[in-house]
Amino acid sequence: MISSIFEHYNWQAALAVVFLPSAIIQAGKYLAFKVPDIKRMRDINIEEDNKRLALEKYPAMIKRGKMAGLSSLLSFFVFILPFCATFEYVSMGKVLFEIFVILMAYDLVYYLTHRFLLHAAFDSRFAVLRHLRRVHAVHHQARDPSWVDATYVHPLEIAIGVWLFLGTLVGYALIAGPAHVASLVVCFIAFHVINQVNHTYFKLPYFPYRTISWVVAKHHVHHENMQKGNYATITLFYDRIFGPLDGPLLRYPPPAGPEPAARTPAVSSRRISSGDRARSMATSSSASWSTLVALAIGAVTPGFAISQASAMAARLTARLAAIASMTARTAGPRPSM
Repeated sequence: MISSIFEHYNWQAALAVVFLPSAIIQAGKYLAFKVPDIKRMRDINIEEDNKRLALEKYPAMIKRGKMAGLSSLLSFFVFILPFCATFEYVSMGKVLFEIFVILMAYDLVYYLTHRFLLHAAFDSRFAVLRHLRRVHAVHHQARDPSWVDATYVHPLEIAIGVWLFLGTLVGYALIAGPAHVASLVVCFIAFHVINQVNHTYFKLPYFPYRTISWVVAKHHVHHENMQKGNYATITLFYDRIFGPLDGPLLRYPPPAGPEPAARTPAVSSRRISSGDRARSMATSSSASWSTLVALAIGAVTPGFAISQASAMAARLTARLAAIASMTARTAGPRPSM
């Protein structure tokens, strides 16, 4: 039995998944910061980060969060990842399929966790939900996040977020077999970079940065208070389908320091501009994505009938068609940014 376990323990593939994302991210940051516009945004974030790090609570919480994240990753890399990764040759189509399924599945699980657990009602009758809301409120003290706020997170929330992602990798491996190293490397890079960029001050509302600026603005809306939407982290697809997708009240506010956590307001104000609706559709992709989601689930889930996949695709497509129809009637010219 032990020999069988070690036969499937692919430590070489796991090692590649550990070091390649880190090396690629560092090289990417080095090259990106050579671009004057991006370097200017980095300098603004550094200035804001220094203000936050001067507060006593920031370094302590960041240190505790990093310890929680590193301990989770270390145990996963040693005991689980070698059974989930492979160097076996697969086509480029299979790699793209694995990336798509893993990231979309993770984003769905995170959306549900973020919306219904971390943003549970402050007066919920379940003590665990009230506690999770208070845990998440630590992160929400930053109303206009900068770079460092991506790591200003309670250790429990760090562990939850990391294991949601790692659990998605394990789930895929259990259902469809080990994923290719290239797929896992891309997924780890996307997981880290998108979460980090979402929390930056990034105001470059022109090509080729316009989309990044818009996505960052959407996440900053989420930080305005504990009542806002935009719960997904990889894309805004699930917020567009299931709601709520909130638009910026003030687009690109100037960076500001963290504010004390406030009591949840009784009434939330949500506004989605017509331009936001149109761009949300573009961000969330077309109706064909719904078909891909259903087919992906059908392909990797035993016993999931083709009729079920088709029905799911039909429901999602109808939903997207209704949204597109509303957008066509109401969308005006794109607001200046």
